[in-house]
Amino acid sequence: MSFLKQIFQPCSPRLTYPKHYLDVLGKNSGSLQELSLVDVTIENPFLHLTYCYDEELSHSEADVVDTRLRAYIACAIFDAATGLFFCQPAPSHGSRPAWFIQDCPVPFSLLQGRYNVKDKSIYLTVGPIIPLPQASGYTEALAEGFIKRFRIVKV
Repeated sequence: MSFLKQIFQPCSPRLTYPKHYLDVLGKNSGSLQELSLVDVTIENPFLHLTYCYDEELSHSEADVVDTRLRAYIACAIFDAATGLFFCQPAPSHGSRPAWFIQDCPVPFSLLQGRYNVKDKSIYLTVGPIIPLPQASGYTEALAEGFIKRFRIVKV
């Protein structure tokens, strides 16, 4: 990724590892949307995030925003975890980035997502790619990291 692309990220907050998001953004154009984190549910070892947007979007527009938010959150896991734990890149989970957190033997990634145009909501699940008991200790702190750093996002 070019240095200029890294500096001039269109999203906010800025990501430490934005490559996946920028790749997805390049394939899914449209105006950037501001979304608010309205619900965080912990179901160890999984973290469920609900983001809402204000504008009226068609299904195709909501699909684009959902795709961009999924890519953004997949990258944001690193930044949400970094202030709390040692975190480093892991092999990708499909096309999405994955992250080793502390001494957990399985990487964390965005596992699934869906959107609801009527509710103006996007539902995401973050967690270990294999739900091992050792992964449960990180979910609450990761939720805290998302609440602190990614309460409002623009993707």
